[in-house]
Order: sequence, then C-alpha cells, then structure tokens
Amino acid sequence: MHTQDKQGFFALAVIASAIFGWAMVSTADVQDAENAHREYCEMVALWKADAALNVEPAQRRGWPDFEKRNCK
Repeated sequence: MHTQDKQGFFALAVIASAIFGWAMVSTADVQDAENAHREYCEMVALWKADAALNVEPAQRRGWPDFEKRNCK
C-alpha cells in the first residue's frame, strides 16, 4: 500500500469513527432525556395521587408539576 493510500485509509477510518461516536452520544442523550421525562412524570403522578387522598403537601411523595410538562 502506498503512503497516499495509507493516509486516505487512515482519514476515512478517523471520519467513520467520529461519525459512529457522534451517533452513540446522540442516542445516549435522547435516552437520558426520555428517562428524565419519565421520572418527572412519575413524581408528578405520585404528587397528584397523594393530593387526591388529601395528604398535606409537606407529606406528599413526588413533586408538583412545576414545569407544566405534558405527562400522560
């Protein structure tokens, strides 16, 4: 293999690795955001359930929907 061919192959390998690494990080970011949203909504549901049982706010589990997210 010629030096120029080796350099081209190396450059291609670096680019492919960078793209793969970016895709992995991007996927992890999306998963982290989904997990955070799910946890937020679970805590809001706990708060609402305790409120429906007339539990005092200081004694409730979870937290109120202070961000007004769309939790279903």
